[in-house]
Amino acid sequence: MMIPSPTTRHPRSAIAVSVAMFLIVCTIAPSARADQKAVTEARKARIEAQNALKKAEDALKKAKDDVKAELAKTPDYTAANDALTKSKSEYDALAQKALDKAHASPEYASAQKEMNDADAKVKALGTGASTSDLAAASQAKASAKAKLEQINKDALASDPKVQDAKKAIADAQAKLDEQNKKLDEMIASNEACTKAKADVEAAQQKLTEAKAAETAAQKQAQEEAKGKRGGGKSMGGGGPAGAGGGK
Repeated sequence: MMIPSPTTRHPRSAIAVSVAMFLIVCTIAPSARADQKAVTEARKARIEAQNALKKAEDALKKAKDDVKAELAKTPDYTAANDALTKSKSEYDALAQKALDKAHASPEYASAQKEMNDADAKVKALGTGASTSDLAAASQAKASAKAKLEQINKDALASDPKVQDAKKAIADAQAKLDEQNKKLDEMIASNEACTKAKADVEAAQQKLTEAKAAETAAQKQAQEEAKGKRGGGKSMGGGGPAGAGGGK
């Protein structure tokens, strides 16, 4: 009986391995495309959920703004807001008057000269100066600046009219805050705001779910890709064994 030579056996083994690899590729490629399609669809769903949330938030903001516009038309709110605006204007005028008086004093002029001299020295030293000289000049400038600021603070604190105007601002702000509390109550009882708030909460939940689904799809695709790479190596490594088995 004639025994087949190795040259006649080996081509059949090579063909068998080639066929096996071809089948593996045909199996993996559609699956890989399917994995990527799932990731793409999950990403698209997440983006759509983000857009839906933005739309819901904009709708809620508009609903609240509409309620605030209604409140702003009421006599109490208008009076409180006008009082605050008026008190701030009066404070600014009185404060400027007190500061102008302080700035005309010899003390302020002296501190201003110190500030200007120190600033000029810092600029004159430039980047080529020693660290100690530059630090000393900078400290002198900071000290002079602190003197100027303290003079301003003392001028405002010691002026009775300025302090009365400051208190008037606080009182007016408190009254406006009371009106704004009504805004919260009006929003809570407004049908459009209630619906818009529910829509935002639902959109937030959908976005959370979409993000989780996208993460899961990405993880699944990565795990399957690793498994396929491992499987491909295993099949590839089995080729020689199969060829040897035909001897």
